[in-house]
Amino acid sequence: MAPSAAGPTITPMYVNKWATNVSAIFLQICGGLCYTFSLYSSDLKSAFNFTQPQLETLGSCLVSGGYFAWIPGLTYDYLRHHHKFGPRLIAAWGCLNHFIGFFMVWAAAKGYVTIPYWLLAAFALLGSSAVVFLDSAAIVTCMRNFPNERGNVGGTLKSFLGVSASLASSIYLGAYQPDGLGFLLFVAVLPLFVAVLAVPFINHVPYVEEAEVNQKHWFLSTGGRFLATYAVAGAIVVYQLITASISEVHPYSMSQQRDIMIGVLLLLFLVLLTPFGSGGLKSQPAPLPTMENSDWREEGGEDVESAQLLGNGGGQSGPDSAGQHGKQDEPRRRGPSAVQRHSSHTNLHPGQEKGMPEYTLPQCLVSLNYWMLWSALMVGMGAGFTMLNNLGQMVEALGGRREGQGIYVLLFTTLNTVGRMVGGYVPEKLLHARGTPRTIFAVVASLMTCVAALLSAFTSLRWLLACAMMLGFVFGWHWSLMPVLTSELFGLHHFASNHAVMHLAPTVGGFLCSALLAGNVYDIRGVAHSDPYGTCFGPDCYRLSYLVIAGMAGLQSFASYWLYLRTHEVYKEEYKRLRSLFIGSNTAMVIQMRLLI
Repeated sequence: MAPSAAGPTITPMYVNKWATNVSAIFLQICGGLCYTFSLYSSDLKSAFNFTQPQLETLGSCLVSGGYFAWIPGLTYDYLRHHHKFGPRLIAAWGCLNHFIGFFMVWAAAKGYVTIPYWLLAAFALLGSSAVVFLDSAAIVTCMRNFPNERGNVGGTLKSFLGVSASLASSIYLGAYQPDGLGFLLFVAVLPLFVAVLAVPFINHVPYVEEAEVNQKHWFLSTGGRFLATYAVAGAIVVYQLITASISEVHPYSMSQQRDIMIGVLLLLFLVLLTPFGSGGLKSQPAPLPTMENSDWREEGGEDVESAQLLGNGGGQSGPDSAGQHGKQDEPRRRGPSAVQRHSSHTNLHPGQEKGMPEYTLPQCLVSLNYWMLWSALMVGMGAGFTMLNNLGQMVEALGGRREGQGIYVLLFTTLNTVGRMVGGYVPEKLLHARGTPRTIFAVVASLMTCVAALLSAFTSLRWLLACAMMLGFVFGWHWSLMPVLTSELFGLHHFASNHAVMHLAPTVGGFLCSALLAGNVYDIRGVAHSDPYGTCFGPDCYRLSYLVIAGMAGLQSFASYWLYLRTHEVYKEEYKRLRSLFIGSNTAMVIQMRLLI
């Protein structure tokens, strides 16, 4: 397509990428509120006079929003050309679902409305569906905004999704304990405020911003800002660990818990500083060569941004000249170098070139790699949900006080955040530095799940805290790996849809492991002990459940290793591409400094 004679194209106004990133963080925090079920589960059980399987099923419904992940996924991909309206619609939709669902559960528990169990479960599902809507709006948008920092995007956003439950636990301990139903009302209402304040700043910026190129100081670079974001999440984790450790020795008064809550919220608001120095609220495009076809430029995602960042202005070619008429029934592929892909010197067909593929959703559904990754996430996250949803009952079964469950939930969610940070930063660092395939960390996660489940099967109350922390860590590790591996192994072009189906894995795992397995084993052991109706006391209440989960994780570790072997060569090509971007960006910075001189 020839350049228009009418003059230069007017670029629509977009919100700065880093303002979008901060807004996405607060959306993720709202999404994580569904993981606080154990803080008010005993109140719900008393209010409705539930049996344990009924309570477990309702708890699974409150964390089973993944069943609806295909709705925001397909909607996002359908509206992917609408860089502002699409993400904002998905985010606002999620906030509304959250409010309606959780508010109705609260109203029914308080006796303001009378609804049957199936309708209560339906409202719980509606409320929990918010997490996939908010996750799609946040992580898909930021992955597209920072396509060469996928590990850091996944690590930081998933870290704040994990720390949200820790923050909520602090709020519960500082403002609501032991009023679980009052806390449930807070959980229901909070996303409405976030929808008003954060959703207008969510958008995909389809070009490179000036701040990404003009890096006068390291700490103002993209990598420096991500490290600052990690630092805020890390500071919250350290703060929570220190305060929780002290509480084990010297229990806090209510006023002290309130002070701790204020302190952790002040730490959270430090993340608002990360956009400063990035060019203002309005996005400023970098003065880079423009594509002849602006529609293709917006479609190009990572490769187009990379080519522009390297200043590849000579001989830019559109999709037709780049050989985009490859076979439609094969996954498209990104070549080893984004510069080569868009250079006039290299014209490769998608079916012929090597590198990271671009799968459509139907192609994913018939891919063995896709289902091996899916099963790894199902087992790993199912183990985490089993611990998270049953911590209150496990404390009581092992001889502790149910009122003491708050510290267990707090440390589980805190280590969950650490796992998300490590699972995002370490694989990203090793991939860029040494070309280490990210899939090897899926093997490590499966092995860690197996060990943690075995320890949990034979734990005592004294060691339950360590088991909860270990399973929390590996639970968070899986959450960081899920979106990044999905985008790398199956592409960004249809990432929202592909990630949506992948999001069913933790949902199915939570239902099978927590509701069906752990709930029924708990009741069977309680009857065997002749314990009071609906309760179980003894170390064997959850032993069989964790032994089964350990066996599943052990088998999955072999499947994850097979996935690593099948994708090893793919990551070699990705490493070559990343190295070419590093060399090219350094060259561009040298040229820019010479021009300034």
